[in-house]
Amino acid sequence: MHPSIEQFRKGVETHSPAETGDWAQKLAPCLPSDSTLCLKGPVGAGKTCFAAALAKAMGAESQVTSPTYNLLCIHHAKDRTILHLDAYRLNEETDYATLDLDDLMQSPWLLLVEWPENIPSLLPKESWWLTFAIRSESQRFLQLDPLPEDFST
Repeated sequence: MHPSIEQFRKGVETHSPAETGDWAQKLAPCLPSDSTLCLKGPVGAGKTCFAAALAKAMGAESQVTSPTYNLLCIHHAKDRTILHLDAYRLNEETDYATLDLDDLMQSPWLLLVEWPENIPSLLPKESWWLTFAIRSESQRFLQLDPLPEDFST
C-alpha cells in the first residue's frame, strides 16, 4: 500500500487551503484509472479545494471550480478524463440518469463526487470515500475510509 494511502486512512490534519491541496497532490498518483473518489463533508470543508488541487496534480487543462450549478464538469488531464460531479441537488432515481455518466466514462477516467451521500446506491461499490471534517476556521481533518481488499493496491 502506498504511504500516502496509509496516512489518509489514519487521517490527516490541514491548516490551510494550500495544505489541503498538498495532500491532494499526494493522493493523485495513488488513484487507479477508472476509479471513483467520493468527497464527503459539510459546506466549506475543502472538498472543491481538494478536487481542484487533485485535478491540477493530474495535469488538468482547465481550472476546477464547484460544479454546483452545472452538476457535472469535465476536465481533460494528462492520462485520464476527470468527471467532477456535485450530487447536492441530485435525486437518486431521476437526476443521475439524465447525466449519462456511463457514456462519459470512457477509460481512462476519474469520477470525483461531492455530496456522494445523496446517491450512495448509484456509486460503484469499490469507490474511495474521503471524509472532510471542519475542526476550526482554519483546521480540517481528512480521512480515507477503508478500501475493499481487492481495490487497495
